[in-house]
Parts: sequence; structure tokens; C-alpha cells
Amino acid sequence: AYTASTFDQAVAIFGTVGTVGDCVIDAGEECDDCNADAGDGCSDIGDKEDGWNCTDEPTLCTEICGDALVVGDET
Repeated sequence: AYTASTFDQAVAIFGTVGTVGDCVIDAGEECDDCNADAGDGCSDIGDKEDGWNCTDEPTLCTEICGDALVVGDET
């Protein structure tokens, strides 16, 4: 069965979606870290990723130590 993505839900609610990677948290985005790369805390569709603490605009994401997830530069 099809499950609507965050992008699809945002389009349904807001009609348009901002551009991920433009350093602005637009409608439908939880974060925007000035790039469209996944795996750095803010995904390629503007969702906050598990294991990261993301704040501010533009978004700055840092690894959460001690959460049992190994992300970013954690070892």
C-alpha cells in the first residue's frame, strides 16, 4: 500500500514546498542546513534525522552522544 511521504503531505497541506538546501526552513521542512545531503542530521527532503540534534536557521545539526545510535563522526 502507498504511504504518503513527508513531501506529499506537505504539498497536500501547503500546496507547495520550499527548496531544501536554500538555508531557509520553508513549509514542509523540519530543517534546512544549506545542502541537500542526507546523513548529516537534516535529510535531503528537510526532515530531522534520528541521532542528531538540529537547531537554528540555517540548521546546525550535531550528533547526540549516548543515544545508542552511531551517526556522523561518532565511533
